[in-house]
Amino acid sequence: MTDSPSSQTPPAHEVGATTPQPGWWGRQTLLTRLLLISLSLLILSGYLMVKDLNRKAPGFDGATGWINSTPLQSNDLAGKIVLVDFWTLSCINCIRTFPYLKAWDEKYRDQGLVIVGVHTPEFLFEQTTERVETAVTQFGLRYPIALDNNREIWSAFANHWWPHKYLIDRTGKIRNEWIGEGGYPDVERAIQRLLAEGQNTPPGRETVKVSAEAIEQKKIQTPEIYFGYGFVPDGGLFALGNQNIGQLRNEVISYTLPDEATMGENRFYLSGSWKLQDEKAELMERGDAQVLLSYEAKAVHLVAEHPERTATVYVLRDGRPLDPAIAGADIQFDAQGSSYVAIDRGRMYRLINDPAGYGRHRLLLKTTDKGFAIYTLTFG
Repeated sequence: MTDSPSSQTPPAHEVGATTPQPGWWGRQTLLTRLLLISLSLLILSGYLMVKDLNRKAPGFDGATGWINSTPLQSNDLAGKIVLVDFWTLSCINCIRTFPYLKAWDEKYRDQGLVIVGVHTPEFLFEQTTERVETAVTQFGLRYPIALDNNREIWSAFANHWWPHKYLIDRTGKIRNEWIGEGGYPDVERAIQRLLAEGQNTPPGRETVKVSAEAIEQKKIQTPEIYFGYGFVPDGGLFALGNQNIGQLRNEVISYTLPDEATMGENRFYLSGSWKLQDEKAELMERGDAQVLLSYEAKAVHLVAEHPERTATVYVLRDGRPLDPAIAGADIQFDAQGSSYVAIDRGRMYRLINDPAGYGRHRLLLKTTDKGFAIYTLTFG
């Protein structure tokens, strides 16, 4: 699953800070920039919806396994209203939609709605069936889950997003789709309309009331930070602030933090011996290692793992241990009052949830555990 550290560690290269180079955005035309900004604003406003597509929905033949169900064929869903939800277990945007999906499943299952979750992994560690089963139990999902490890269902739907919902009518045609979070009343009213279609009954009007994590997307000024170079678009600018990406792929590098006054916003900086890989950054030597980031958001989530044992990662904000009032659900405190997170299996860990709201802060992660691997930091 991951590259194992060699018994003879390759010699490390010393890397400090360099001036960030012009990136992909700076080389785009004005029209391209306007189109991208428009799409981003639609997604950040909560969701992007496309109505009345009326194309035939693909089936689920590419599934590598099923949870909560035997394999579903097209004839199993004939005459049903089907809501397909693409998700992956470490995606905070997906996790925040689950209260609504569960409430719709409970309310409309007996009326003919079938929700099918399609778990398409973003990272290699998410392909393990046991980990998906653990997530399904943790989040309380009772509807069928198709495992899409080979991305065959993803490709059949021509999908590009997590989360992405497709609503299919009784004839098997896709009638609506929604990208991202939000727009929940619109989704539910579309479900109600299709359930009532051809039944000589008016659609329902009442929408579910759920307790869900509240966020204001427009106030989140830091995008998802990827630590693997494989997630950088062609010509894009990697979020690592220490050094240009072109010199760093799959090498063991000894990083040093630059002066904080020279650090940019929404870029991560490393100290210690790390190897940047396709999906992640992995700590290759035992010793004091740090990850530093200036971010603007209310909440911080870490996707990480240690495949062999539990890694202790200390979490500081603005140079201090976390106050219990802002500590995320996965934060623990030692006898000295230091805040830390215990990293073992690959998943999303909740680090910070500040009830005071959104603001600009410095996040510092510190560990000595060789083999600790970090995939992304996401924000809420």
